[in-house]
Amino acid sequence: MESESGRKIPATQTLCCFLSLALIRGSFSVLIHYGISSYKTPGLLFLLRTPGTVILFLISVLFLASKDEENKLEILNNFKSSRSYKRAALLGFLQLCGPYMLFMYAMKYLSPTLGAVFMCATPWLTALLQQVVAVTAQRTGANDWNAIGSIIGVIGMVAVSVANICLVTMDISCQATYKNVSRNISNGSQNYILLEKVQLHPDTCLTSLEITTAFLALCGATCLWSISAVFSRLKRVSLHYLVGGLLNNVFGGLYAGILWLIVEQHINTSKVVWNSFSGSVSVVFLSLASSWAASLILYYLYRKIGNAVSCNYICLFCYTCIV
Repeated sequence: MESESGRKIPATQTLCCFLSLALIRGSFSVLIHYGISSYKTPGLLFLLRTPGTVILFLISVLFLASKDEENKLEILNNFKSSRSYKRAALLGFLQLCGPYMLFMYAMKYLSPTLGAVFMCATPWLTALLQQVVAVTAQRTGANDWNAIGSIIGVIGMVAVSVANICLVTMDISCQATYKNVSRNISNGSQNYILLEKVQLHPDTCLTSLEITTAFLALCGATCLWSISAVFSRLKRVSLHYLVGGLLNNVFGGLYAGILWLIVEQHINTSKVVWNSFSGSVSVVFLSLASSWAASLILYYLYRKIGNAVSCNYICLFCYTCIV
């Protein structure tokens, strides 16, 4: 495998990185689904994953600063620059708080399979946005792969979206079920048999409003992730990726905390399952894999083979992982 500059890249390491990233992206929606089932609200789930992610990035930054004086000086300059905080304040919403909240809300109602397809469509949409805004005008031999990834992305998104929405709207197992129960009633010398209709299971079918808002939230999350990816690659601020990850998560957590304080009074926290095993696994995954580990893998790929080539291959590997 070659990078954008024509350098040979170790194929085994690159392949392992792509497969790891594909597994993370493919598992993301499933674990979000279990997490939101346990903690009920997107804001609470996002707040629970934030401390672990911030700690991991902080440890990484401290470790990097302790290696040599050059890294330490670069990190200190990043923290002293006001532009670093402005950038992190914007990406904290575009890359973390905004899309995470929308995606978590969508997974309350839609299938994790549909969420995984939209999640893995982010690199394809990012590549498309890069061409639209002319972030990268370099023509490479990866254009054929870009076309293949775009075709697979469109077909997969349309097919899975239509199938999922049809399954949700045509499902009758969620409708309320009733049973006729008879009771004997005595009134003096007369006996009566009273038939009553007793509800066995409540109606859990989704309304058209819930389906529509969930689907729009899923589309919005994908768009925000793509926009943030394009914005983060603009060379306007010289910011180390570990420092950027730390600041982005801090601001994302602040946004989520403010939102939680606003809507907390309207949320019934008594339904939250705090000791849920699946919910705990979801929080650990979101803290460790989807935020911290995924950013390290992406940085390695971008540095070794370039942004454009990485996006093209990520599209194919992620969809292969889902299939």
